[in-house]
Amino acid sequence: MKKKLYLSTERFPYRNGEKTFLQSELKALAEEYDITIISHAEGELTVQEIWETDLPLGVTVVNCSIRLNAMKIILYFLRYVFDVDGWKEIIDIYKQHNNFFFMLYQSLGFYIRAMENWRLLSKKKLFDRKQDFIFYSFWYTYYTYSMTKHKRKYKNVKIITRAHGFDLYDERYQCGRQPFKKIMDAKLDKIFFACEYAKDYYIKKMYSLDTERYVVSKIGTQPALTNTDMRNGEANVLVSCSRVVRLKRIHLIIDALSLWDNNEIVWHHFGGGEEYEAMKQYASRKLDKNVKVRYYFHGDIENEAILKFYASNYIICFITASSTEGGAPVSVQEAMAYGIPIIGTDVGGITEMIQENGILIRSEPTAEEIKSAIAYIYCNPDVRKKMCKASLELWEREYCSEKNVHRFVDLVNRMYG
Repeated sequence: MKKKLYLSTERFPYRNGEKTFLQSELKALAEEYDITIISHAEGELTVQEIWETDLPLGVTVVNCSIRLNAMKIILYFLRYVFDVDGWKEIIDIYKQHNNFFFMLYQSLGFYIRAMENWRLLSKKKLFDRKQDFIFYSFWYTYYTYSMTKHKRKYKNVKIITRAHGFDLYDERYQCGRQPFKKIMDAKLDKIFFACEYAKDYYIKKMYSLDTERYVVSKIGTQPALTNTDMRNGEANVLVSCSRVVRLKRIHLIIDALSLWDNNEIVWHHFGGGEEYEAMKQYASRKLDKNVKVRYYFHGDIENEAILKFYASNYIICFITASSTEGGAPVSVQEAMAYGIPIIGTDVGGITEMIQENGILIRSEPTAEEIKSAIAYIYCNPDVRKKMCKASLELWEREYCSEKNVHRFVDLVNRMYG
């Protein structure tokens, strides 16, 4: 009989949800465990009876869609006020000496969602107090707290979670503080981080060196769709792939290309966002007069289409000018899987991803520095060839999902002793 594992997700398997990250992992876990997915997809996503993601045989799905009314909010507010955890939060927020009421509001909202989530889980009677099981939260958020809050009820439960970006870094949370992290941490059996930078950040935040519970477990990406030696075209294609938002600093790439004075270069950007139209206009003003540069903004397109582009074009390098990066960007991992050299800023997890496979530039680079990095790879075919090889080798060693999935499953299995 297989051991039991509950996988708590945001939207998966409704629509795509966390499909990119979870599909391979779920397949490997299903070979070892009897799995129930607890999805928190809301609204229209839950109306459809059939989800788009193919699930391994035997995996079941339940939905815990949070719906709150005024009466529930009032009741949970009163519970927060009289809860020891609530007072721990209030004291910790008071010590912050900043945005007290906003942080308190965010903490209360987190608590209310967690308590309602637990009410729904209890109603569904999912957990057997006599049974050994693992509760695996894919995000380090309110439904993680739901389980840690009631851990004492289940003597044979192990609670694990992944920590990514929005659920880890204080600056990613609207009020500048992650609610309930210290309270949850004390009851978690394992926390898995996407990179060393994320783990180090958490250790400093928690003032802890609990290396047994804090583990780097990279998710990784799928192998290339085709042999990278079969690509076509001239060696003059530059790509970037990210949301077009302020933190990604797309304007720096545009500024760098406005200085371009070598042979023709063609830049393709994949991804949309709140600054998409503004960046298109900025590119038009800066680049249209430069006959050496052609550029294309593709907006939001299917990931498969991006990978097909990588598979069929000879790309000189992938570039990211991000001002901050807490994890190991999937976009960079995917480029590495195709043997593409990487140019990136010295921030967060990107620092770990650029070795002999590209050029690591300063966290606050000038347009001239970015242009020079691109030109170095562009004008040196032998160097570029070595970087291509190094990029693929680094991906195979550190970011291959098939290998990383089995490493992760092995770590989970050890928890059963």
